[in-house]
Amino acid sequence: MLTIVMVLLVVISLLTAALVRGSLLGIRRLQMSERVAQADLLLQAGRDRGVALWRAAGPTGWAAGPARWDLSTEDVPGGGRVELRLAEGLAGSAPQLDVTVTYPREGPTPVRREGRFALPARGVDLPAAVPADRPEAPAEAVEATTSDSGPN
Repeated sequence: MLTIVMVLLVVISLLTAALVRGSLLGIRRLQMSERVAQADLLLQAGRDRGVALWRAAGPTGWAAGPARWDLSTEDVPGGGRVELRLAEGLAGSAPQLDVTVTYPREGPTPVRREGRFALPARGVDLPAAVPADRPEAPAEAVEATTSDSGPN
């Protein structure tokens, strides 16, 4: 009788451990999807900010070099970093904007999103930016990637 009780306790303990582990993995997946969604929003904001900087530069162009936009933890939980760089297009074409987002800046598993977007002619409005890995991506979204950096 004691053996049966001990076996049942072991089985119940193993089932409980499996349920707790599954719950923790679900929470981590949810947190990662939230980080990716926030990084996508920051990618869009970085694109809009880069276009505004490019347009404000006037006809001479954006010669200031790379721009970095650091977001504090008061602005966005965990903070973030958006880096903007101009990439020259092919001969005769408009330059392109490289946007790199790291969110959160601090933490065990930051998400890094990158995108390259064609800059419009000055005075032309842009469609909403959607990373190229989404099916509804506009033609301007040439490249976008997601990667985790940090332990899983």
